Amino acid sequence: MSPGVRIGIVALAVALIALLGWRIDSRHPVVPSRPDTTPVRIIPANPMPPSTTTAPTAPPASPTPQPIAAASSSPQDDLVAANLPPPESDPRELHARFQAEARDASWAGRRETELRRAFADIPNIGSDPLTVRCATTVCEVSGTYPPGLPPDADRGVMSGLQGPQLSDHARALGLDQAASSFSSVRDRPSFLIFFRRR
Repeated sequence: MSPGVRIGIVALAVALIALLGWRIDSRHPVVPSRPDTTPVRIIPANPMPPSTTTAPTAPPASPTPQPIAAASSSPQDDLVAANLPPPESDPRELHARFQAEARDASWAGRRETELRRAFADIPNIGSDPLTVRCATTVCEVSGTYPPGLPPDADRGVMSGLQGPQLSDHARALGLDQAASSFSSVRDRPSFLIFFRRR
């Protein structure tokens, strides 16, 4: 059977089915529903004359809820606050504070020398330039290290910059490690670490 004959048979079958459906549907005509003629009562706004009896009253409304007093922001009561660093640990704030302070030469010189030695002991830090500056209450150490270090060497750098050995060395100088920031400068991993005078 050719494709043209097949298409003609299918078209004829579809037309017959449609005609049959139309005939069956026309035997049961749709009767429209009757309109609802039920009258609507209109009640005036004040249907009853005033009387001396009082209508039942609604129970008194409960007092308006008052806001709950703010929870204490002490670290003992607020677990989120307990885990946030203090605001003075923000690197931007510490940098601004460092910039605003005058340099206490008698205090700063020794701290700069000792911090430079402590950072030089960290593997892969001594090969790149290192800037160590102290003012009166803040010391700022910035530098870079080689990119693409093997994972163990990279972990060694990060451990040295954030580990207890550096913090202990700083504590011996009367400093607390206050904040750290890590980024990239000219495609080299960089760090900025702040120490605060105790």
